[in-house]
Amino acid sequence: MSAFRVIQALTAYQGLPLVHTFPFDETDPKAPQYTRPLDLTGRTVVAQLRGRPKVKVKLLKVLEDPPAPGVYSFKLILGGVEYPFTVTIEPGETAIDFVEKFLKAIANLDLEVKACAETCGAAGEVIVAWPWPGVEWDLVIVSQPEPDQIEIDDVQAADVLLATFTVQTATSGDYTAITIKLSGVQTGALPMAGDGPFNYRLTATKNDDPTDVLLLARGHLIVGRT
Repeated sequence: MSAFRVIQALTAYQGLPLVHTFPFDETDPKAPQYTRPLDLTGRTVVAQLRGRPKVKVKLLKVLEDPPAPGVYSFKLILGGVEYPFTVTIEPGETAIDFVEKFLKAIANLDLEVKACAETCGAAGEVIVAWPWPGVEWDLVIVSQPEPDQIEIDDVQAADVLLATFTVQTATSGDYTAITIKLSGVQTGALPMAGDGPFNYRLTATKNDDPTDVLLLARGHLIVGRT
């Protein structure tokens, strides 16, 4: 495993895309006095954002796909006030449908709860966070049509995967340009007040040897308000 080639802080603004490009080169083995674009052949390039939020973070998991049809009841408790909401699943609807309906139901509460799926977690998962520290809140399942269809876990105690960047590579002159991107949806779902800086890592793992990892870039990511 190599040392990090770049250590650099980045800044993201909630609701706005973040795009950053890193240039990488390496010594040309045929002509050591020269460099060439970094060879990433046979490697998978991944960039992830992780952190230990000071605020409470919840993870909703859809355990069965498709989930049992029926009404799933929840309540969000914020400052001692309960906000009930439901998600209704029709026969044949999938975990993806559940996640979409859950996100819409959370948004309809018109609170400042941040919820993110797809680009922030695995399929059938939703990360939910309240962005303001010091405010007690909770998200609980009231009922579900059948046992063990969904569950809600606390995930803020350990290092949490907050988002996975979209990664693009291209040759640019004497360099391999690696561009990492977070969408506006992803940055909008990041907790901000009292949190961070979060940590990102850009790595390239050899496809046939997971222990062979190029540590390309790392650093803090600070989240600001637009």
